[in-house]
Amino acid sequence: MIPIPQQIPLLGKHIFKWLLFGLLIAVTTGCSITRNLDDHQQLLNRNSIRVMGDEEKHNFRASELERFHQQRPNRKMLWVIPFHAAAYNYGERINIADSTDYSNVRKWFWMRRYNYKNWILKNGEAPVVFDTAAASRTLHQFESFLFTRGHFHATADKVVTPTRRKRVNVTYNIFPGPGHTVREIHADIPTPAVQKLYEKHLANARIHEGMPYNERMLQDERERITRLLRENGYYHFDKAYILIEVDTFMPGNQLDIYFRIRDQTFVDPENAQNLITKSHIPARIRNIYVNPEFEGVFAQRELRYIPVEYDKDGSGETKTYHFYSSGNDRFKQQVLIRNIFLEPGQLYDVRDVERTYLQLTDLANFSSVSITFTNADTMISHLDTVILIDCRINLMRMQRQYYEINLDATNRAGDPGITSYFVYQNRNLFRGAEVMSLSLKGALETQKIADQEPDEHMLLWFGTMEFGADVDIRVPRFVAPFNLARLSKSFNPRTRFSGGFNYQERTDFKRYVFKLNSGYEWQYKHNIFMTFYPFEINAVSIFPTKEFQQKIEELNDPRLRNAYSDHIIAASRVIMMIDNQGSRTRRSFSYMRFTFESAGLLVNSLRNPLGYTRNDEGFATLFNIPYAQYLRGDIDYRHFLRLRRKDQMLAARIYIGIGNPYGNMNVLPFEKSFYVGGTNGLRAWPMRTVGPGSFGDQSAALRFDRSGDMAFESSIEYRFPMYGNIHGAAFLDAGNVWLKNPNPRFPGGEFQLENFFNELALGTGFGFRIVTFFVIRVDAGVKLHDPSRMPGERWVANEISLRKINWNFGIGYSI
Repeated sequence: MIPIPQQIPLLGKHIFKWLLFGLLIAVTTGCSITRNLDDHQQLLNRNSIRVMGDEEKHNFRASELERFHQQRPNRKMLWVIPFHAAAYNYGERINIADSTDYSNVRKWFWMRRYNYKNWILKNGEAPVVFDTAAASRTLHQFESFLFTRGHFHATADKVVTPTRRKRVNVTYNIFPGPGHTVREIHADIPTPAVQKLYEKHLANARIHEGMPYNERMLQDERERITRLLRENGYYHFDKAYILIEVDTFMPGNQLDIYFRIRDQTFVDPENAQNLITKSHIPARIRNIYVNPEFEGVFAQRELRYIPVEYDKDGSGETKTYHFYSSGNDRFKQQVLIRNIFLEPGQLYDVRDVERTYLQLTDLANFSSVSITFTNADTMISHLDTVILIDCRINLMRMQRQYYEINLDATNRAGDPGITSYFVYQNRNLFRGAEVMSLSLKGALETQKIADQEPDEHMLLWFGTMEFGADVDIRVPRFVAPFNLARLSKSFNPRTRFSGGFNYQERTDFKRYVFKLNSGYEWQYKHNIFMTFYPFEINAVSIFPTKEFQQKIEELNDPRLRNAYSDHIIAASRVIMMIDNQGSRTRRSFSYMRFTFESAGLLVNSLRNPLGYTRNDEGFATLFNIPYAQYLRGDIDYRHFLRLRRKDQMLAARIYIGIGNPYGNMNVLPFEKSFYVGGTNGLRAWPMRTVGPGSFGDQSAALRFDRSGDMAFESSIEYRFPMYGNIHGAAFLDAGNVWLKNPNPRFPGGEFQLENFFNELALGTGFGFRIVTFFVIRVDAGVKLHDPSRMPGERWVANEISLRKINWNFGIGYSI
């Protein structure tokens, strides 16, 4: 059995002081917002809804009614403090005098006070005074909504209950009555081809016989039918052609639904006052005109289009696209055609239009993508069986070359420093929409000497120096020795080549890192993205000082020795992402990422032709450098739940990682080991300071980054608005890392299932988010459970104090 802690120590006395202080604020602000009310005015304190009758027979949920409240109580910070209303009252009390006779100096101070008051009122919230008219409108909204759900005779009333301090609670009683169900569905479609298409996809209908009546589902069905026809050639079809009638004169609370699709109408080319009515006919694309140099609809120049033949699958059958040519084409026509799903001669399909938009936008070369259609023949007669349309694709290109220079201040694990970046980007490197990014980085950072006791350490001014260069080239197709043309359009393929060099100089060592990789990215489905890197090489060369090398030898730990020694990693990696975050209108959405990595297999199989040797320690080497062999995988799952109030959310995350070194090395390379702590992990601990396991030796001799072969992290965060664009978050984090095998230098560091819960580091805290174009995040984390302490002493909530807060600064949400 897994042991459960028997007792959690009580919080210290100072925690109660903070709670008492918070309660005092709540009481004070709560009284202040009713102070200015008239005797006949009352503050709306709470709305509640009570539905009468058997819930199983209702065609709705009570929570669906909450959005129809015409009045809502004032927002409360931390659920109890009406801060926004109190701030508004404070702004109202700011006196603004008449400034007519003020001098320029007094006018300036008056304007500051005037702007300050307006800012308070704008970001505050006026106290919500209960309004009987608004409550009556709420009742009407409830009844109207219930009517759309088949409760045609629903009624509602309200009960207003006064409470203390000029407040009222309002209870809305709902009497829905019996709900109606669908008895039969009838479809009147005069066009035989449309009738056949409708019946073929009837299994996907949003409304069925026997289901509860729902007016929203009727609109969804209208959208489904419209979408179905526009996916099958009917370009001119619109949902306005679909008429829906509901017959409620049926026994037993049942009703019939009639779908009628009217005929298509066109303007008579011989007499514009007349309309031609005929059966719906599909549209076929005649010509496709592409202008990659579009300058706007008011550009004053005559366009000249040239035909371009394209063989999409190497079969010899070509399609003709018409491209605008200025004589100095900036883009290869074949590259653009590969990202266009529309083809001359095919029936119109709205899905191909959407895919073309996405593909061309994803090229990152165009600031605007426009796709329009026009009738190729304005003479439409009753005898036409198909309508010809022309497609025009206008592309407004972005600036080809771009660069920026940044200078940032850093504070990594308490060590301040500065970092400078130079980033250059070429968005059309070889005229094939290739995007090349080149970045140069230089950094200086202070450093504490690790092998001295804390009371003797000296702070070196810029003791760490680092600079490096990285280059990344993204090609909008598969670059491979074999033909992948059949996959080119459907999978949105990308090929990436990247490489880099990094040099780091510290007081203890100098390190050179070289990396080179290439891989493929593609979209398997609309929300599934795949990445495969068959070729990744990282080479690390390190030159430690004699003193530092002696310290490593004295510790006699393979993990530390590997971290500070030369090695090569030749790996292959597969990544799969399942992302449902695009559906932001849904109440809940999720994100999942799987990663699997294997290193050393290819090198080991080619060790003879590559020059296989062994060094003095018995490790196989490549070019006299030991190479790593391991298997490594991890899962990162995140789930987001929007609460009843759309501006509040719960975000949860679980991360599990496992690595298995084998063969040539018995430990994971340092850069492939797992660690927790820091801004995006366990926020109550600095980065790389947790674990492994219950290991807790804090002596200077072992003051190195903590890492392991296994990792577990979990987090739950409650997000809510506070004031203006400032949001708050309360979080709870848990996690640790473990070693696969026992290590005498890290006692208690190996993973044991029975000790899993007792060895989880647990932290909590509160944070602020400034939400603008991006999110600026500040989190304050405190420890609750510290596994590095002796059993029985690990719950440390009673030691919480301001000086023990671990501050985290970041850009974007951590989960």
